[in-house]
Parts: sequence; C-alpha cells; structure tokens
Amino acid sequence: MTTAPPGLLADLKARVIAPTLAFIGLGGPAAVNLLAGIALVETGCRALVQDGGPALGL
Repeated sequence: MTTAPPGLLADLKARVIAPTLAFIGLGGPAAVNLLAGIALVETGCRALVQDGGPALGL
C-alpha cells in the first residue's frame, strides 16, 4: 500500500486538485477524490519538489 506523508495528500487536494477542477467546471468531492486516488497510486505523492533539481510536481 502506498501512503503519502501526513498532510501532503490533503494539501494537494485543497491547493491543487480542487481549485483546478473547479476552474474547468468539473469540481466536486467525487472528482477530487478520484484524481487524488490516481495521484496516490501513480506517484505515491512522495514529494512536490524534485531531489537535486528545479522541477516541481509529484
């Protein structure tokens, strides 16, 4: 099972996923949770800053 550091997934949902979905008119709890689940499975939500590089992301 992949787990995100405490607070990281909630922060990602509140600061990135929910506002982006709302901006494109596809908001709502189910959509936010779906994309958060995909991010968790695909990346593990390990870091928002690349180790040793300038990239930001998951």
